[in-house]
Amino acid sequence: MRRARTLNGILGIVSMAGGASAQTLGANLVVNGDAETGTMDPWTPTDQLQVTPSSGPGSLGLPGGVSIGDWCFAGVLGSAVERCEQTIDLGALASQIDGEGLVCEFSALVQDRVAGGGADVMRLRLRFLDTGGGELGLLQLTDPSAPNGVFDWNEVSAIGFLPVGTRALLCEMETSRNAGSSTDAFADNISAVLAEPCEADITRDGRVNTNDFFAFLTIYQAGDPGADFTGEGDINTNDFFAFLAFYQGCAG
Repeated sequence: MRRARTLNGILGIVSMAGGASAQTLGANLVVNGDAETGTMDPWTPTDQLQVTPSSGPGSLGLPGGVSIGDWCFAGVLGSAVERCEQTIDLGALASQIDGEGLVCEFSALVQDRVAGGGADVMRLRLRFLDTGGGELGLLQLTDPSAPNGVFDWNEVSAIGFLPVGTRALLCEMETSRNAGSSTDAFADNISAVLAEPCEADITRDGRVNTNDFFAFLTIYQAGDPGADFTGEGDINTNDFFAFLAFYQGCAG
């Protein structure tokens, strides 16, 4: 059976007290990804990076309706390179990951600062790990724009399929300092959300857009079995309209 569940359709991300269950699709699995506990728990080691009042990075560049709350993450004082992480167990989702697959969207707010030509940088990584801790894939987020002297937030995201065999996510924050005694690089609203892929994602890249529409037209015109969206065993206009319904429901 084809499935209509879509990442695009369920990304009203659910905030769950104490962290989301790894069995919950459509919920943020990163615990304390917004720093609003006022501590670094459960990020380890807890002495790498700090929570800092949101007045430090300010609100410039935030999308409408998006808040960073009272706290955010920052390098601040300490080593020139600082790093912390948390692991998210996905063992309970093994059959779905290895079967029809799950899609992950990794997103955050980030702010790098450049003053005098040197950058203080925040890097976020989400590693897909197998049972032995081996890396099967990676999503990475960085600030796409940090003009000299402009200290603003950027909303960034990356989407990918969990490789077969993925059993855990390793979420990492890392800051690096260019010069001076403090690292002015920030992150907030860090999120990792799993969902069943939309059936209209013909290209299997985790997104539904015009690339999928034209890919469907190609297999539809060729009579490819992959275009049989009704499951009737032949390819006809019913399949075209069935695909269109998925596409309109999923396209973001």
